[in-house]
Amino acid sequence: TGETLVVLPNKTNVQVEQVFVDHKEGSIELDEALPGDNIKMKLKGVEEEALRLGFVLCRKDSVCRPCRWFDATVQILDYPTIICAGYSCVLHIHSAIEECTFFK
Repeated sequence: TGETLVVLPNKTNVQVEQVFVDHKEGSIELDEALPGDNIKMKLKGVEEEALRLGFVLCRKDSVCRPCRWFDATVQILDYPTIICAGYSCVLHIHSAIEECTFFK
């Protein structure tokens, strides 16, 4: 708590006021959270309505970089037609949902 972070993609500076997890008996405050932990945060400097699915919290000294394309290995389990270069679809990665096009 007290750490200043950046919300991407809009680059808003926020301060962490509280990190907690919901429990049967109420909320339990945490000193820290690790990757993979399912937590909630109380942030100062941004309204909840300004945050959307897919937004990312980063440390100011290690902001993640956006990209327009990336290489991926895709496994299609069952699809009734041929997929080749130029095929467009919707990509779901965690909570982010983006349209994409196959190039190779």
